[in-house]
Amino acid sequence: MLSIDCTDEWKVYSVDDIPRSWYCVEDSTEDASCDAANDRPSIHPVDQYWAKVMAMRTAAGDLKYKTLGKVVLAGLALSHGNADAERGFSANKKVVTADRARLCEGTINAVRLVMRYAAMVTSLPTCQ
Repeated sequence: MLSIDCTDEWKVYSVDDIPRSWYCVEDSTEDASCDAANDRPSIHPVDQYWAKVMAMRTAAGDLKYKTLGKVVLAGLALSHGNADAERGFSANKKVVTADRARLCEGTINAVRLVMRYAAMVTSLPTCQ
């Protein structure tokens, strides 16, 4: 079961000896340290860290965090903002004007598809 496997793997991960160099950028300058007291710690990107953790193997050669890795990948795939949704609202605002307020959803989607295709075609380089 996914939740039991993940819980067990999380317990193992929480006590595992993860090399500091996987998450902390070691630097000779004091202000670039990775200490928690530092306001801007110098750390590696989170996806690089988890890629190393998910690549860890047991003594038998199996992936050590197979289930936990799936959970982490799902979490990293989540959007960190709403810029895509806001762009969609903005595009709909351009399509649904005062004189086109009664357009159905299918028509709005079709108009947006045509607008996107037209933008793509006009941005392509021409052969001469």
